[in-house]
Amino acid sequence: MLALGGLGWANFNLNMFLNVMTPLIMVISFSDSMQLTFAARDRMIAGQDKYTAFRNAVLVVGPACVLTHGTAGISFIALQISDSDPDPQIRRGGPRRHHHRAARRALAGAGVRRAVCAQ
Repeated sequence: MLALGGLGWANFNLNMFLNVMTPLIMVISFSDSMQLTFAARDRMIAGQDKYTAFRNAVLVVGPACVLTHGTAGISFIALQISDSDPDPQIRRGGPRRHHHRAARRALAGAGVRRAVCAQ
């Protein structure tokens, strides 16, 4: 949030990409920290001391965290350098009526039409 405030203070215009990227990075970071914390906690419950527990947690869970952030970073870079036009639905403000009809048909097949799509 501090970074977004700094961008606004520097008169940097936010776009759809930055609006999506910020919460995604926060969620990925939070989930990685929880994975590391629970892995260390499990090792401490098993009898390891704090240093060994956190070291082993980083050795086991750390590579997965690095891969998660790495793949997210690669996808963000790919989105920045691609020259594809954003989805027109985003500019219109979301799906239109015909998309709702298709969703209702799909949900009706699953037997949840009355509960979810009643109007």
